[in-house]
Amino acid sequence: MLAMAGIMMLATPVSAEDLVISLGEIPGQSERGQDGEPSGGYAELARLLAAHYEEGEIRIIGPFSLEESLENVEQGRADAHLPLICQEREGLPYAYAEEALLSVHFALYT
Repeated sequence: MLAMAGIMMLATPVSAEDLVISLGEIPGQSERGQDGEPSGGYAELARLLAAHYEEGEIRIIGPFSLEESLENVEQGRADAHLPLICQEREGLPYAYAEEALLSVHFALYT
């Protein structure tokens, strides 16, 4: 099964400023490293975004449970959540990126 992952952002426009990306925890992809800093592919993606963001600084927080990371955006503690697997787009208090950043492959082990 193949799903698309992207960044979730608030539906309200964001002006050029410092931003906060909240990482959701996914073992092996977005977790806390031995040094206490976020590690894994999604943490590296967030760092890459931060390196190329010229309108201000990007601060990376987390990782949190996916629910807590989404709540960080909903409560205004973060401007974006990474990663997000899009299931339903109707009636949510935030908007999805229009283009997928990468593909996520899922395997079911029984």
